[in-house]
Amino acid sequence: MARSVDNPLALALMGLLMERPMHPYEMAAVLRERGKDASVRINRGSLYDVVAALEGEGWITPAARVREGNRPARTVYELTGAGREAFTARVEEQIRTPRREFPLFLTAVAYLGALGPAGASEALRERGDRLRSAIADDERALREALASGGVPRLYVIEAEYALHMARAELAWVDAVAEEISSGSLPWPAGDRPGGRSGGRSGGRSGGRSGGRSGGRSGGRSGGRSGGRSGEARGDKQGDGRADTRGREQGDRRAGTRGREQGDRRAGTRGHEQGDGRAGTQGPAWSAVPIRNDEGNRP
Repeated sequence: MARSVDNPLALALMGLLMERPMHPYEMAAVLRERGKDASVRINRGSLYDVVAALEGEGWITPAARVREGNRPARTVYELTGAGREAFTARVEEQIRTPRREFPLFLTAVAYLGALGPAGASEALRERGDRLRSAIADDERALREALASGGVPRLYVIEAEYALHMARAELAWVDAVAEEISSGSLPWPAGDRPGGRSGGRSGGRSGGRSGGRSGGRSGGRSGGRSGGRSGEARGDKQGDGRADTRGREQGDRRAGTRGREQGDRRAGTRGHEQGDGRAGTQGPAWSAVPIRNDEGNRP
């Protein structure tokens, strides 16, 4: 099955063809005239893609070619028997079965705390004002459509549903904005974005600086102890030159080993400490606790 037939526009076009055969240009015009462009996205490219997909599925078929004036001939489509069955089956399935949808507002509101109390309250109040304006416009358009007597209520029933959803959202937005302003919505102190990334960067920088300082201190102590052992070997040989070489070689070798070991040990400690802090320090504004390195909730 072509992916385009899952586009909400496909159901709208099939619904139009349940009424009568139409060419794509007329389909788009009727959808806009009825205000369906508020619920489905209509543009020339997507419209023709969906028409081609529906024809490919055998749900619509060309019925005629018509020409109006000097305009190019247009293909009129009609619904097939299989298309009628597919249309009613899809309508029934989508009415019966709720589907999880992913509106942009739902994604953004999950991180409301990132704006801080003042910013969050201001943003919600502005959204509320815009919702009020849109609701008033939609209510007026619906009243006019029903008052004209030319449109049965059943044909614009989705407008009623959209208005109910918008009113519910407005009520929630206003209530939360008021709770933030009054202080009745708990807001953790110092709640700002960056807790998680700050923990990670702090862990990395702490590990690197710890590794460098540990390497230097380890190198110096290792060099001194290595130098002393080299000196002892030189004394046993009774050779002043061996004494000197022993000290130099001991300094270099032990110093190198000391730095390497110091880097590794201190680097590991720094990363472990930094990562541990980063794993448990999630952003205060996140509603979902961040898992630590062991996969357990802090």
